[in-house]
Amino acid sequence: PSRLMSLAREQMGTSLRSFRRWLRTFSVAREYAAGASLTTAALDAGFSSSAHLSTAAREHFGIRPSQILTPGARASIIAC
Repeated sequence: PSRLMSLAREQMGTSLRSFRRWLRTFSVAREYAAGASLTTAALDAGFSSSAHLSTAAREHFGIRPSQILTPGARASIIAC
């Protein structure tokens, strides 16, 4: 397991845990775009609460979850 984690960090530049959280955050954005509420999408993606989603979205994209699909917010998304 430690070798896998090391290889993932080398290849992706981030930990597996961080990458998995990014995938879950991206999943929330897709569900939200399809019409689900942020809370429902967050819980479906495995976040423990809306606050947990908010923290992850700010870390990964630099904006609040509700801004992810706002047309003007795309220019302010920060790749972390």
